[in-house]
Amino acid sequence: MVHDPGVEQLLIKRMEETAGDREKVLRSYAAGDWAGLATTEQTVNRLAYLQHSDAAEDYAARRAAEAEVQEDGVRMASNDEPSPAGLNRPGQIVFEKIIGRSEIMPIRFMHTGSRVARSIGRIVTRTQRRANGTGFLVSPRLMLTNSHVLRHRADARTNLVQFNYVANADGSAGAPVEFEFQPDVFFLESPIEELDCALVAVEPVNSKGVDLGRFGWSPLVGRVGKEHPGERVNVIHHPGGGTKQVSLRENFVALILDQHLHYMTDTAPGSSGSPVFNDEWEVVALHHAGLEITDEDEIKSYRDALGSNLPGGSGAEDGMVTVNEGVRISQIVAWLGGEAEALTGKARALLDEALVDAFEAISDAPVDIKPPASGGGPVTINITIGEGTDPVITTGRGASAAGATMFELFKGEEQRSVLRGLSYLQRRREDDYLPTDAERVDRTNEYYGDLPADVDAGQLSKDELYDRLHERVSEAGGLTVAGAFPERLEGLESLHRSAMEGRGLESSLVLEDVKYDRSRSHLYTWVDIHPDRMLHCIYTGALIAPEQLLLKDLVTELDMSDDLPRRFRNNQFLNCEHVVPQSWFHEEPVARADLHHLFAADGAANNFRSDSVYRMLEDDPAATPGPAKLPEYIPQAGLKATGPKRFQPFRSRPIVARATLYFLIAHKGKLGPSVMDQEAIDMLIEWSKQADPGKYEIHRNESISEIQKNRNPLIDFPGWVDHIDFLRGVGSAD
Repeated sequence: MVHDPGVEQLLIKRMEETAGDREKVLRSYAAGDWAGLATTEQTVNRLAYLQHSDAAEDYAARRAAEAEVQEDGVRMASNDEPSPAGLNRPGQIVFEKIIGRSEIMPIRFMHTGSRVARSIGRIVTRTQRRANGTGFLVSPRLMLTNSHVLRHRADARTNLVQFNYVANADGSAGAPVEFEFQPDVFFLESPIEELDCALVAVEPVNSKGVDLGRFGWSPLVGRVGKEHPGERVNVIHHPGGGTKQVSLRENFVALILDQHLHYMTDTAPGSSGSPVFNDEWEVVALHHAGLEITDEDEIKSYRDALGSNLPGGSGAEDGMVTVNEGVRISQIVAWLGGEAEALTGKARALLDEALVDAFEAISDAPVDIKPPASGGGPVTINITIGEGTDPVITTGRGASAAGATMFELFKGEEQRSVLRGLSYLQRRREDDYLPTDAERVDRTNEYYGDLPADVDAGQLSKDELYDRLHERVSEAGGLTVAGAFPERLEGLESLHRSAMEGRGLESSLVLEDVKYDRSRSHLYTWVDIHPDRMLHCIYTGALIAPEQLLLKDLVTELDMSDDLPRRFRNNQFLNCEHVVPQSWFHEEPVARADLHHLFAADGAANNFRSDSVYRMLEDDPAATPGPAKLPEYIPQAGLKATGPKRFQPFRSRPIVARATLYFLIAHKGKLGPSVMDQEAIDMLIEWSKQADPGKYEIHRNESISEIQKNRNPLIDFPGWVDHIDFLRGVGSAD
């Protein structure tokens, strides 16, 4: 589960500031001083919400009378003495109407709880299904969770939500029903320093045809008065990332703060992003943090207050008491109402749908949203892309532009190129991922001419086919490294170029780096994008949104690198992996920039493979799935021998095999026998036969053919792999 130290520090601070208030509530509860549990406004709101309007008016009037008595110097009533003018009556009202309701719940309480539980899901990473938190549907399409679970759109793209992850009768976990997030359709976020919430769209129908509507949703209610100190609340969650569990009436509401709700329990904290319900199964708060209390006096006060009504749980035996904190739903609703003004189109319609009932019964009492503190909160980067104009970057502190001092950040061509990359990426995402079958046939026919017919007729030997293909796909046949981007994208590589020039490197070296950086920029913005419109590590399958790679350079330029691990905690940044390592061909510029053997790879996995040759190592006792001190997912990349540099990838073997064999055709003589021999070629041929090219490889081949004017024949005609003498591509010496 996600553990954000920023959330914990804020909770510790609030707990220290409110320790005295909690103590007062606990003492009042233990003594039966119901009037001392809450402010008059909180109690009136709760009574009114429960439709005890007469009791609410009576309570407000009598509390006003108490205030007048106090102003006149008359001593206030204590617990063991009758108060003047019968002023003990307000406490009886509170006890009877709020706290004193029967603990015997009607059976519909369980039925309703079971229904609302369906809308609660476990949020997990897409690659490893590692639990990040809990979320719950608040409309037919929108899910609410914490900002520290899904801080950015990119986080939502690298996670998904699992419904129906529950324990079977035998205790085993059932098969969850998974849905993708759609942050490009809708995403709003308030950072941990404010409301720590994120609202994101979920796909309406998943890949298996399951309708999201079958899980229902818990509507947002903006009216205050849904909770009261001394009441109990219920939490449905996925604690520790496990199966769905429920904490029924175990949480004692201790405090209602301006933006937060504190509830105490003997059990463990709830999971980040869980809904906190009252006994009417209305969502009163978004759970976001919990912290164990170690102060013995406060623990004693809690136990004295609840007495025999202490909730059962493992904590009751070992003395642990936890203060949980949730963000009040009334505050989230008020914030969403303000954000709605800036939305248009589909996003506005989705938010309106979520808020359709939220404001109908809001009381006259104002909801106080505190403005963000000046100078506080994380730095935000705001990007505005207009049709036909250069993108504009502004920055400030706080969750949004509201209340923040904004200023134009970049004017130089180098930085604008990154923004053009983002604009280009967004437009390409809306394009068709693949050409039609007819278009692809036309392209291959035009490119290969009579060659396929000659192969089918058996007119070419292996040597002759190699020579014909080398002539066609090499520099002599038209291979051209990436030029300027379309849409005036001349230079995501410009940041790197400027840095090299600043170090006084030779202009020729700068030029060669420009060639490679252009290819890498094409790789990240379209060529290596998978059907899910994400980048995947070729070795581990780890995902990262391409925007993160582009913004990484931007954030580094801003000297904000210390924020990177926190901002992008669910992903390691991907590097550009040459499946044919650069050292093997002495970084020859054209081969270095050839997109056909460039792939996105996780940085740690890329370093783990290094320049090792591909080999099968499953029977090698010296092979290891990853040394110590590397990220825990690196063993998923493959095996590496500790002696001669050898590496066996666990995944994508047919893909890297076709890319390596292509290199032997296109760049004849660049690889020596120490890294490529007949045994290695035979292994690559067998790997290439393990799976035919899929949509991803076809997309790469079609995209690269547009950029560098050549194709990988082993993707167009996988069967040719047995009819080519690849050894002709190996040089005589290293």
